Amino acid sequence: MKSFNPSFRGKFNGREYFSEIMNGNMVCRRKVFNSVLFDENLRSYALMEDIDFSFRVSKLFKIMQVPNAFIFHNYSNANRLDICSINFMKGVNHRYLFKKNMKKSIINNIAFWWSVLGYILLFFTESYKNNPYRSVKCYIRGLKNYKMIYEKK
Repeated sequence: MKSFNPSFRGKFNGREYFSEIMNGNMVCRRKVFNSVLFDENLRSYALMEDIDFSFRVSKLFKIMQVPNAFIFHNYSNANRLDICSINFMKGVNHRYLFKKNMKKSIINNIAFWWSVLGYILLFFTESYKNNPYRSVKCYIRGLKNYKMIYEKK
């Protein structure tokens, strides 16, 4: 079973390779970008586009990690969504990308709902000072409403 989780990895010539990477900090050859495009259907704040892109890249190319690489990200708070909107889109895109990339099977459905439980638990560990119930509510609302967002008209 292919995974939507970077913890599924193996060794290749002493370097780690992945089926996907949960991080937008990646470098690709032009050939990769010409072969696999970003999903332009992702709406609003395109959360998980990095996972989707690298997952589809891994079907054609090897994804290698360079542990000693240094990346500087100049983060800006300008034009950022509020936490509820982010968690809503996290739910929407989590379900959309699962439906788009994974084969329909009982084991994949179990794995998906297990990952949903993992996100919910993560909200309680990350948001314990804020309102984790609100984060969970927004995420579940996104899971329920993904068809409304991505329905083809």
